[in-house]
Amino acid sequence: MRENLPTPQEISKRFGAKSTSLGLLNVAGTWVGILATVLIAAYVNDWPMIPVGMALLVGLQHRLFTLYHEGFHGCLVQDGKLGNRLARFFAAYPSLSRYDGARQRHLDHHSRATSTDDPERVSHCENWRELAPLMFPIPWALSRSILGWAPFEAEFQRVLADRDNSPYPFAPGERVAITTTMLAIIVGLAGLCWAVGGSPLWALLYPVTLILFTNPIMVLRQWVEHYNEDDHSVDPRYFYVRSNVVERFFFSPMNFNFHGAHHHYPWIPYYNLPTLHAELVERGAGINERSSYLSMLTQLSLQSERKPA
Repeated sequence: MRENLPTPQEISKRFGAKSTSLGLLNVAGTWVGILATVLIAAYVNDWPMIPVGMALLVGLQHRLFTLYHEGFHGCLVQDGKLGNRLARFFAAYPSLSRYDGARQRHLDHHSRATSTDDPERVSHCENWRELAPLMFPIPWALSRSILGWAPFEAEFQRVLADRDNSPYPFAPGERVAITTTMLAIIVGLAGLCWAVGGSPLWALLYPVTLILFTNPIMVLRQWVEHYNEDDHSVDPRYFYVRSNVVERFFFSPMNFNFHGAHHHYPWIPYYNLPTLHAELVERGAGINERSSYLSMLTQLSLQSERKPA
C-alpha cells in the first residue's frame, strides 16, 4: 500500500541524483550506433543488411524514446532546460514525435493511469485489433485519408468511446520542425552513405524502420506494461517485466521494464530504477511481475476478440 512506501523526500535523497555526463553519453552513444548501423549497411551494400540493420535500428530508435521520456520527467541531465532541448531535438523530433504535447499527455497518463481518463490510448486496448491503428499510425492515417477507409476502424472507435479525446496540440512551428529534422537526417545519412561508397538509398533504412517496426514495438511495450484485463485485481501502474538481454535491447532499453518503480516515483533517473525496485519490493510496494514481454505478446496474439464485459 502507498502509505507503507518511503517518502518522496527519502527517495529523492537516495535515488534522485542525475548525471549530466551520463545523459550526454547516452544521447551521443545512441546516435553513434544509429550512424554506424546505417553506414555499415551501405558499405556492405547487400540485401541481408536490410533485416540486420533494421533489427539494430529498432533497439537504437527505441532508446531515442527512452531518452525523450527521461526529458519528460527532468531526468536526462541535471539542467532541466538543457534536458528538454536535448530530448526535443535529438530524440523526440527524430522519432517523428511532438515534444510539449507528448510530455503533457505522458504526465497526465501518470496522474490518471487507473482511470478511463488516461490519455494514453494504449492503456485501454484489449486486443491486437485495437492496437493496430496505434502501432501503425502513419500508414493507418494515410489509408483513412486517401481511401476513406482504414482497417480496424470500428475496434479503434471502441477505444475512443466515452473518453476525452481532446488533442494535445503541436507547439507553434513544431510540425515544420519535425519534418525538417527528419529530412535533415535522411539527407545527412544519404550523403554519408554515398561517402562510404554505398547507395544513398540506404538512408531510407532509418525512417522505414521507425515507421514500420520501431513504433509498433514501442506500442506493444506500453501495452505489456499497463494491460491488466487478465487480472483486474492488480494495479495497472505497477508492473515489472522480467527481461533477458535480448528483450531489454528491443523492448525495454535503459531499464524501462522497471515500470512499476517508475510509476511510484517518476522523477528517478533510469539508472537508479533497479535499486529502487529492489527497495520497493523489500518494503512490500505491491509491484506485480510479468514473466516477459514475449509471453504477454503471445497472449495478445491469441486474444483476437474483446472479452465480454
